[in-house]
Formats: sequence, structure tokens, C-alpha cells
Amino acid sequence: PDIITRSEWPIRVIDGSVVISLLDDAQNQGESALISLFEEKKLEGEVSLTEVLGDQLVDGTGTAPSWDSLETIISTVNTTTVGGIAGSDVSWQNYQAAVAGAFNTSNNGITAMDGAVRGTSFGSRGPRVIFTTSAIWGLYYISQAGNIRYYNEELADAGFQHLNFRTLPVLWDDNIDTGLMYFVDTNALWLQVLRKGNMVTSKFRESIDQLSLVSLMYLFGNLTTGSRRTQGVVTGISS
Repeated sequence: PDIITRSEWPIRVIDGSVVISLLDDAQNQGESALISLFEEKKLEGEVSLTEVLGDQLVDGTGTAPSWDSLETIISTVNTTTVGGIAGSDVSWQNYQAAVAGAFNTSNNGITAMDGAVRGTSFGSRGPRVIFTTSAIWGLYYISQAGNIRYYNEELADAGFQHLNFRTLPVLWDDNIDTGLMYFVDTNALWLQVLRKGNMVTSKFRESIDQLSLVSLMYLFGNLTTGSRRTQGVVTGISS
């Protein structure tokens, strides 16, 4: 018998167009062509798509056309259906708990973080990184006053400001909703992208109704997971 429960994820799309004015193209020629206009516009499009993707991976609702995200996979209501599998089964529920009070009162924040790590760890499997808001990151920073502040050298070299909780880097993102802290098992959370839809840029073609060249840029994929129980969220965090 087949004992494996398979999750199913819809393919989502992020797309846009790159437009170059024929006048700008004509002026950007010869010795005056300081930059490649095509390459500059392509880079602008990639940056724009990446920003949209970043928003979707944190805040996406999972309902078309929105992508699945931390918000849907590591849900504050952990009995939701994710990947086509009902959350009524405890093995397909992420950890969820509210902090007992103000973060830095009676060690409420540290206690909640400890509970989340223990509640999502099974042997060697469990969270690998913690994401929260800038405000909550600041509360955690204050809670560590007078203590040794451990950090990850690779993340520091990459320019990410962070601290560690146990061995887990704690980072912030401005897309995360107020009061939330996510405990993310990156070994079981995957950005799945179709090979023929991985930041593809089509050839530039002349527009039929304006003096411009137009190219399409698109990304096909979704955020998926194979393990919800090694993911967690702490809610209701305040100062």
C-alpha cells in the first residue's frame, strides 16, 4: 500500500514587462552610449520581480494569484489546509503559541522562543532560522544586554544584521506582520520554480501601438514544504 501522503501545490506566476523607449534607444548609441540600455532595463525588471517575490514569500495568501508563504505554511491558525492536506492531523500542524506577556517582562519572550524551538524540534530536525519584525528583534537585542551575543559569521559577512538564539540566527524582515516571530526549518521549506519559468526574459519586440520595445519577464513557481511540524510561530509579541 502507498503510505505516503503527498502534498500538492498550485503553480503561481509573477510577471511584468520591460519597456524601452525607441527614442531613448536611439539616443543611447555610439560614443554617447555609456551603458547598455537593454541590460539596465533588464536589471531593473529583475530587481522589481525580486521585490514582489520577497513580499509574496512572506505575506502571500495562497489564494490565486497569490503565492503560498510563511503566513500560510506557518499559520497562526495551524489547523488550516496547506498543500492540499487538511491540518486536522497533528503531524501536519505547525507549532503555534502566544507569548505570555510583554517580551522583556519575567523572561516571557525568551520562554516563548525556547518553547517554540522545543516544540518544533524532533531529533536533528527542526528550525534553522528565526524571522521577526525589526521591533521584536530590538526587544530580543535588549533582552541580551550583559550577555555574550553570538552570531553567524557567514551572515555577518553577507551584511545581514542578526543575533543567535541558541544556534539559530535571528533576523528581521519588514514584510512580517506585527507581533509575530517565525521559526523556520529551511531544510523543509522550498521555493520550487519551473525550469522554463525561472526569471525568464523574452526577446524585445516592437510595440504595435507605441514607440517602444517590449519584453516580458516572468517567474513560475510556489513556496512549498514537506514538514509543517518543524515550523513554528509565536504570536502576540509586544514590548
